Amino acid sequence: MTETRKTYTRGFKIEAVRLLETTGKTQTQVADELGIGSGTLSRWKKKYAAGGEEAFPGRGQLPPEKERIRQLEREAERLRQERDILREGSGQLSAPKQVRFAFIEDHRHRFPVKRMCKVFGVSRSGYYAWRERQVSAR
Repeated sequence: MTETRKTYTRGFKIEAVRLLETTGKTQTQVADELGIGSGTLSRWKKKYAAGGEEAFPGRGQLPPEKERIRQLEREAERLRQERDILREGSGQLSAPKQVRFAFIEDHRHRFPVKRMCKVFGVSRSGYYAWRERQVSAR
């Protein structure tokens, strides 16, 4: 049998820390009253002191400043890829679709197909249809 881990809401954690700070009780007494471990309450107290009202953002979530950094890093990577696609395929921008599709086919191991299609202004479904099409007799 596996034991499930208890989860506590952000509000509960903040109230527990405030209860510890406002009452004259010791950390162990407050933890026993709430049915949590003393070490858990100690961790919550440190996180609340470091993060204030932004502490305990939730499961799988980052604090706002770290989330913003993560978004900016993703955007920078996207822009780098688009720049590199344009550097290598600058002559393909005004070429017929078949030439652009051939460029995408040749470079799909290096860049995401979705991004190359967006940069060259062609649809992904058109590219994949082109790939499956038989070579014309002409």
